[in-house]
Amino acid sequence: MSYRPIKEMLYDKDEIESHEYLKHNTVYIYFKNGDVAIRYHLTDVIRLKANGDTVFKNDGWFTHTTKARINQYSTDFTIMSIKGIWYIFDKIDLPYWARPNPKSPNFCGIKFYDGIVIGKDGKEKK
Repeated sequence: MSYRPIKEMLYDKDEIESHEYLKHNTVYIYFKNGDVAIRYHLTDVIRLKANGDTVFKNDGWFTHTTKARINQYSTDFTIMSIKGIWYIFDKIDLPYWARPNPKSPNFCGIKFYDGIVIGKDGKEKK
């Protein structure tokens, strides 16, 4: 990747302390306020806030690659697509082989939407 695309990906460079190129349009960003983010193209798909909250974004791109980047770099949560709808699960509560049913009374997934905030307790913050 050339210098120019990386520079364009750092559009908020005044807030950024440092960054590290990972792979294929993916950059790990350290912010001056203590937040860290995984930026895929121009979207912070994961942003770990200094207060322990996690923000997930996709800017409307419900693609396999966007979901793969989130799942690859998120340590606590995973995203699964069930009948075309994305859900967020705690990695501890969900074995890798599980295929949860949203109609089940024991369903523990949180429906994904752009900009969703999950607190450090694993619950959605509104």
